[in-house]
Amino acid sequence: EVHTVPVAIGILFFFALLMLMGMAESSVVASGLFIFHLSTLFILGAFSVFFLQDAGLGQLYANFLWEKQPSVAKSIFFGFSSAMLGVSGFEIS
Repeated sequence: EVHTVPVAIGILFFFALLMLMGMAESSVVASGLFIFHLSTLFILGAFSVFFLQDAGLGQLYANFLWEKQPSVAKSIFFGFSSAMLGVSGFEIS
């Protein structure tokens, strides 16, 4: 189990160190982060395909029928908000 708060603090600490070192506008750091994000996306996609081949779409349908499922509008709002947090990080760097 991954503890999200310590991981988030670690990431913030890493970026604070970069800022203190004067690498806020370094293209090498930006390229490294871009490659890290692409790698993470590729790995997540690959594992998703492996899971779908093994388990099928039954879990997806079960999730849609969950009684505590938020409304479509709320789900879109939360997804859009999360996407804007990711995008705003790229605009700063």
